[in-house]
Amino acid sequence: MYIAIQTDRLLLRPLKAEDFYTTHAYSADRENTRHMVFLPFASEEETRDFLRKVEADWAAEFPADYEFAIEFEGVHIGHVGVSVDEERREGEIGWILGKRYWHQGLATEAAIGLRDFCFGQLGLTRLTARCDAANESSVRLMERIGMVPESVTPGRYNRGAAEPCLEKHYICERPASN
Repeated sequence: MYIAIQTDRLLLRPLKAEDFYTTHAYSADRENTRHMVFLPFASEEETRDFLRKVEADWAAEFPADYEFAIEFEGVHIGHVGVSVDEERREGEIGWILGKRYWHQGLATEAAIGLRDFCFGQLGLTRLTARCDAANESSVRLMERIGMVPESVTPGRYNRGAAEPCLEKHYICERPASN
């Protein structure tokens, strides 16, 4: 399956094995992933395993996970994705962007493109997202795309951290006009 989402500055297209070097660069960088549960990747093989899973998901008739590469000016700079719960008609979204591209509104633009795809083409009725409570950039992003806080819970274990932290949960309902 091939789905592309075009925003003002970005192309969101299926993440694939050919994106290995750029994916590994931002996904294995400890600073870039310090607030993330499943990152940083510990090895090149772990990155390859992730990309194999992503390609298998895209090959399915109805993927459970949609992972889109974020391209800016023709360069792969990160990815944004949604894990879909078909039965409940909802999805959990997430994103990562190479640190060179932070603070330019690119992650927000990608998340808006994904949000609109989820509510429009996938017909989801609710989106959720979670982040480390200390990750103020992700909190602001969630709020900019229309998500509202739902809860804060203890016990989040970020892969690159020594101690557990708090996790913020956000939700967004499909607007009535969609």
